[in-house]
Amino acid sequence: MLPLSIRSDGPSVKNKNSIVDGLFLNTNLSHRKNSLPATLSGGEQQRVAIARVLASGCDVIFADEPTGNLDSINGKKILDLLLSFVNNSSKTLVLITHDMNIAKQMDVIYEIKDGQLKMASEAV
Repeated sequence: MLPLSIRSDGPSVKNKNSIVDGLFLNTNLSHRKNSLPATLSGGEQQRVAIARVLASGCDVIFADEPTGNLDSINGKKILDLLLSFVNNSSKTLVLITHDMNIAKQMDVIYEIKDGQLKMASEAV
């Protein structure tokens, strides 16, 4: 709720609850909605962080290995959620990954090799 409360264009309380419920559903965390952070697994904490950034309304999302601590099912859901959010809201996603299957889903791919940043491909 905090990112929604801080936003200058913050939604109403009713809309905040609806947004939060949707984010919990989309991140597969509805069953953990009333849990304390210390009781969440690393993967659950990562999904909460992604939900929090989506609620913030920021224009650019920086995601360093957003699926790294997740099983393949939740990893795919999170990647799909990030891509859907970006595609439907004209936001920018800067994603760092070692997984070329994930990288291939991006519009532009840069690679760091031998300390040099190079464009690997475009419009994949």
